[in-house]
Amino acid sequence: MAKNFEDFVSKYNGTWNDVDGAFGAQCVDGFNVYIMWGGHSRISGNAWDIGSGWQSNGLSSYCKNVTGQQYKNGDICFWDGTQFEGNPYGHVSMYYNGQYFGQNQGDGANGTTGKAFNIMGLVAPRLVLRPNFVGKPDIYITCVNGLITKLVVK
Repeated sequence: MAKNFEDFVSKYNGTWNDVDGAFGAQCVDGFNVYIMWGGHSRISGNAWDIGSGWQSNGLSSYCKNVTGQQYKNGDICFWDGTQFEGNPYGHVSMYYNGQYFGQNQGDGANGTTGKAFNIMGLVAPRLVLRPNFVGKPDIYITCVNGLITKLVVK
């Protein structure tokens, strides 16, 4: 059953999570919190390696590429290692109401950004994936002579 991304934001906004126990609360830890919330196993690596390898690291089994389309809340956004000065590892966060919800993003200005999950505007991502565990479910109905013979909710 599809989940509501607003529930994820409400639960994790302002928290920090170190899923792998390495380097503190990084953006990939936030990404892993998100995919585990969606019922999937964590994925190791740096942000852009995970994003660029999405077809071979397991993400393709529950995500589709929607880069360049209209993004929806909960879409997973990846930046490569050239988009942020001094960060060769890239970044990952989730699209949220025209901004991005992620962990370890920003420079700590105004005391609202940094390691904890937060919402902020960023440059356009290089890759955007839509997981199948958020948003409204797709409903498929088969009717025969006006009677529902099959109902599939994905």
